[in-house]
Amino acid sequence: MEGQQPAEERTEVIRALLVLAMNDSEFLRDVRYAPASALSRHGFTLRNEEMDGVITYLIQNAGLSDEGMARDLGVYFPPGVLEARWH
Repeated sequence: MEGQQPAEERTEVIRALLVLAMNDSEFLRDVRYAPASALSRHGFTLRNEEMDGVITYLIQNAGLSDEGMARDLGVYFPPGVLEARWH
């Protein structure tokens, strides 16, 4: 479809989001408490299903500390998993 980004570009967007969340505690904290505005401030524009995935993950892992969530993201989304999860 015209105007759609290729799957590879979407994977890179999600990968960049995860890398930032795993390495920037302030960004992760912002995303946890105000996902849409935090993502927008950092230049991320997610599709509805991608945002739904972020929200679902945040809800399911609300009990984790910021540090615990950063560690979990590294385990939950190792290289290669993104391609299967978001497409």
